[in-house]
Amino acid sequence: MSGYNALISVILHFESYRNIDIMYQGVYYLRATLISEDKTSKAIPMDVYSKESQSNCIFPSVIDETASNSKMFVIKYCDEETELNDFCEFQLEIPAERDFLDVNYELEVELYFGDANRIGGIEKLFNPIKKLKECIDFVPVVSQKFLVTGVGRGVSQYFQMEVPGEFYGLCNMLLHSALIDFRYRAIPASTLLHPPIKHKELSLYKYLLSSLKKDVSDKGKEKQINELYKKYTTMLIQSYNKIKERFIEIRNKCLTDKQYIEHKELLTFDDLVILDGKPNSEVIRLKKGIKEDNKKGSIIIKKFPVPLSHPISKKRLDDDSSYKTEINDVSQEPPINSVIPTLCLTKKFNKSEPPIQDLPTLIDKLTFNLALTSIQIIELWQKYLYLLRVNPKFVKEMFYLDYLKCMTTKKYLFD
Repeated sequence: MSGYNALISVILHFESYRNIDIMYQGVYYLRATLISEDKTSKAIPMDVYSKESQSNCIFPSVIDETASNSKMFVIKYCDEETELNDFCEFQLEIPAERDFLDVNYELEVELYFGDANRIGGIEKLFNPIKKLKECIDFVPVVSQKFLVTGVGRGVSQYFQMEVPGEFYGLCNMLLHSALIDFRYRAIPASTLLHPPIKHKELSLYKYLLSSLKKDVSDKGKEKQINELYKKYTTMLIQSYNKIKERFIEIRNKCLTDKQYIEHKELLTFDDLVILDGKPNSEVIRLKKGIKEDNKKGSIIIKKFPVPLSHPISKKRLDDDSSYKTEINDVSQEPPINSVIPTLCLTKKFNKSEPPIQDLPTLIDKLTFNLALTSIQIIELWQKYLYLLRVNPKFVKEMFYLDYLKCMTTKKYLFD
């Protein structure tokens, strides 16, 4: 069935990898995939952004159709830390149905190992090598899964992947997510994985009309369309406010004076602008927010790290005793009145003139106004991604401090 989808952007930051006590010298890299908890949809890797790497990183980060891979890095000695600073951007689409912001996604991170002895040892790796993956066999040695809860509500959190056994190490990671747009899909994105299945395709106009209550007047249909518009616009504005709040906090806490001056043009933004909804639309600059959504997503370790060279452990965590690294905003701010204008349908300049807008025009205005709002969110989100890359070490330390506070104030139980 056709319908509106929420477009959510997820940024996974591989900050660094530290091998604590490793038995095998060789080449390593991390691979991440993101899939819905019910296995019906996958996040699509869109791009990867990287900072300059250390000398022991021999191959850049890449993406494929389903996953994002970090830089390939060489490990020679024990207790060696490699800064990666790879920012992998995923996009996922969730049908905009009831409670869609609370949909959970499963993040799987795998550690791959390649034995350098096949090409004559570690020293040979630093000579120019073409098609490295064809020269060395890479095998997954450890896998760990994390449950990202409420990905649509926005997540900004530090978490760790602890590698047990023969490849004992620690990977520092951060995950950021935000709702950035609503897109109409004549064919649901989830069905693209199953082309033989036939689905009824509807134009946007027919889809919205089919979703309205029948046997109501144009005034009643206008009210229903406005309710839909207000619902989507409210979510977009709340998402914008959350990104802005995180942006300002990182900008104020994680940049040096020199960095702030150097990147000042890209670290500023304007107030959110929406149209007033009248036939001759005027701009409204939102200096005050709407009712805030204080709910946030979180990351939960769904499974303990599993060495893939051994039988998979059957140990699991119950929902009641989850190992949560959750950061919640517990402040209860008084709700602020909504400032979202309505879309006008039947307004007349005088009684002799026909209505200014008919239903198709009203639906066009709905899509145009949503697009105008989402463009500003996407622009701010790209600036947020740029900000993360200016001083990634300080950003990691800021969220790591929140992680430690959460760990020391809550008690976690294991089976």
